[in-house]
Amino acid sequence: MSVPQLIKQLKSSAAAIGCRLHIYSAPLRPDWTTVVIIPDHPMAIQRFEEFGIFDGIGIPVPTADTDKIRSNSNYYRELLSLQKQFNAAERNLQALATAVSAVDSSGSQHEYSAALERTKNQIDANRKLH
Repeated sequence: MSVPQLIKQLKSSAAAIGCRLHIYSAPLRPDWTTVVIIPDHPMAIQRFEEFGIFDGIGIPVPTADTDKIRSNSNYYRELLSLQKQFNAAERNLQALATAVSAVDSSGSQHEYSAALERTKNQIDANRKLH
């Protein structure tokens, strides 16, 4: 499998649970690219792009590596690591995506943060039970 195929697979898996794969290089740190899986919600994207806060999972990758698409590249290995994180956290990511989807895109940052906090508390409580 090549990098483009792996990215396509991650995008599809993320979309299936209400999340999105987002690849972003911040203007202040152009030497690093961050690949994240976050809820597919305008506020989640804004928080990530403007403040570097992501409500999900992610990996930093040197921007110079992102053009290397071979299966033995560092970029490929980092994407595999993200895929493993995704597989381990899929139910929790789905819960986050579901919680924030109830917040209207015109809703406030406070409403969005409250939905995230409630869900994270529930995830932590479930972890303690098991």
